[in-house]
Amino acid sequence: MAAADPAPGPGAAGPRLLLGTRAGMTLTEVLRAVPGSVVYAEPRASAPAGHAVLAGHDDVEVAGIGGRARFGFVGGGLASVTLELDHAGRHDDLVFAVRQLVVLLVERLGRCASLSESPPPGAAEAGEGERVIAAAWRSDGVDVELEVAVRQGVGAPGRTSRGGGGCPDLLSPLPGAPRARGSATCSVIVAGFARSPSRAPGENLHMADSSNIVAVLRGRRSVGQPLLAGSVVEDHGVVREALESARWAPNHKRTEPWRFYLLDDERIRRLADMNAELLAREGSSPDKVELKRRQWAEVPGVVVFTVRSAPDADEVMRREDYAAVVAAAQNFMLHLWAEGVHTKWSTSAVWRHEGFWPLLGHAADPGEEVVGIFFYGRAAEVPAGRRRLSLDEVLTDFRR
Repeated sequence: MAAADPAPGPGAAGPRLLLGTRAGMTLTEVLRAVPGSVVYAEPRASAPAGHAVLAGHDDVEVAGIGGRARFGFVGGGLASVTLELDHAGRHDDLVFAVRQLVVLLVERLGRCASLSESPPPGAAEAGEGERVIAAAWRSDGVDVELEVAVRQGVGAPGRTSRGGGGCPDLLSPLPGAPRARGSATCSVIVAGFARSPSRAPGENLHMADSSNIVAVLRGRRSVGQPLLAGSVVEDHGVVREALESARWAPNHKRTEPWRFYLLDDERIRRLADMNAELLAREGSSPDKVELKRRQWAEVPGVVVFTVRSAPDADEVMRREDYAAVVAAAQNFMLHLWAEGVHTKWSTSAVWRHEGFWPLLGHAADPGEEVVGIFFYGRAAEVPAGRRRLSLDEVLTDFRR
């Protein structure tokens, strides 16, 4: 499919982005403007402020370079278009093609407020490192940004750039997304997206905006049950999306040892009762028992993470499986934080209660153990972050 510039739908608003789309288009209007696109997920009426990738196209062409497109939405309106363009030629040939591509896009998007190339033209021209070309447009209340990154891969023809020895994994595959066509040893990423100039850390999270990713990584906080209790999560579908992110955690040997249990309201109340029973058996005061029961029962949601290793797994493999689930847990919490949902990772030993495993739908299994119980909700306040040790106190830096 060529990157033609069809007329936008009647309801489209905002500045023009890529592939004939405009910021603010609905999903229906995007599908009309870019025929052949695939819907990955339906928009949610209560969608949070962050980007949600709802649709994409597996066969686009811009300036003679083919690849894939994905469309990200904020609040029901198109906010981003991301292209992964494949080219199997030499690095300097691709850089030249990218410059021509940028000229074409500038013609389509109009006069830009800024345009930069790093490293500058002429610097290390024969090199095969990353080259980034960026442009920005400014209009009333909306910024539109464009970034083109050229990266040299080491793959060979016949290998896809995803998950192999080729180009870096620049776009993570999504459920239902079409598979990458063909193969390439180089990729170009074009990310054009509209956004409000003022936004909180983690909102409108986008692969092209690394500062927001860092803000989420350093800004996440554990928010305990007392602050989560009584809050509301309107759409628990965001938790399923976060669990999908959890599945893409690092996993040596690809054992995929994680198992997730998303509890409904009735099971949350039963879990709270089990925890209260254990506290009472261990001698906690009636007041504390009742307080804990109420706090656990009133959280909007709970997910149990477990690790399941193969019956013949040795101690090393079991430790690696456990570490993979811990990494999955971090992915899960970061995803939810970026969506404005707060979490508490609990290691309370409520799984010692005889009713715990039946609550999850099966008997206890020697090969499966609990990694954590994750409470989630939207707290009105978030605790301040703190670390006792500085980076220099925990880092041995042999490069200094």
